Amino acid sequence: MQKESALKVTLDACIIFRLALCDTLLHMARKGFYHPIWSQKILEEVFKASRSSLSQQQIKGLNKRVFDMNTFFPNADYEGPNGIVDRLKILVPDSDDAHVIATAIASHSRFIVTENLKDYPVHVLAPFGIEALSFDAFMSLLFEGDPEKVMKGLASLIKSKSRPTISLREHLLQLESYSPNFNRKVREHLLNNS
Repeated sequence: MQKESALKVTLDACIIFRLALCDTLLHMARKGFYHPIWSQKILEEVFKASRSSLSQQQIKGLNKRVFDMNTFFPNADYEGPNGIVDRLKILVPDSDDAHVIATAIASHSRFIVTENLKDYPVHVLAPFGIEALSFDAFMSLLFEGDPEKVMKGLASLIKSKSRPTISLREHLLQLESYSPNFNRKVREHLLNNS
């Protein structure tokens, strides 16, 4: 089993909900880049969002994904204390996101990966040493730190996809609208190393 990374990163519900983003991030966690963090409240938000936009079959797949997440990362589940959540509610643009910050604080996360950056103001996160990053920014950060390891992680992710099979090009297309900078870095790396 891969040694657990000291870098803790809280994944927002909007990231877990999107299969291609979630799979990519969790695969990088399995490769030891970072230790993923979530809470039951974050997972509840994922399921709440899924009820209105996913089919029953897709919801079954989401249930399996969350079960697998909790099985493979048994130390990922943190809950922010209610006292912290209550104090944060008055500081953030959307009080419903206070629990995500509280989870990041409780777990000593360095980053929150989210597509809703406006909901996580710098002046609220900075005193706790936390930074909110988009999927693109976080994946770009991982790539800049160790491009070869990220490429191996992507190759391993693609190899794991058997139903249906998928190519790296197809996977990058699924990520394109969320990660243009990361995708560009990957494509440039492939061109320079072919």
